[in-house]
Amino acid sequence: MLLGKLIMVLLSGLFWRMGGSDKYSKLFRRIGSAACMSYIVGSLWAVPFIFWGCTSYFGWINRFLPVKDKEREYWWNFLAENLVIQMTVLFVNPSVKSAILAVIFASIVTFGKVWMDENLTKADIKSEIWHGSGNALGLLINILN
Repeated sequence: MLLGKLIMVLLSGLFWRMGGSDKYSKLFRRIGSAACMSYIVGSLWAVPFIFWGCTSYFGWINRFLPVKDKEREYWWNFLAENLVIQMTVLFVNPSVKSAILAVIFASIVTFGKVWMDENLTKADIKSEIWHGSGNALGLLINILN
């Protein structure tokens, strides 16, 4: 069971990357990563929220903020989607500890992605894999905790 969930962590990263590539449809990220993360969480109540976090473009937040480029994705856009994904663990473990861990994992994934995008070569590949796998791993660690 744990091995299957660890495989889902890896697959989630690969699907997320495929969705970020021009060679593949975004449906790979949207359906593939969401299915992997849903399997890890194991709650039907969590599925719509995971799909929302994986499929939604959180750039709409920029319309309410005083930023020059409303179309650009900023760190808070990534944090919002990661919080939606990570908070689904509360359907399985409804506790303050799980909520705190969800915020921590969402922040680690967000700022890790932003750092990779700004500092690494081939950052798009590495940060997309990190984004998908990091979210899945955060869910798994939180559920096992």
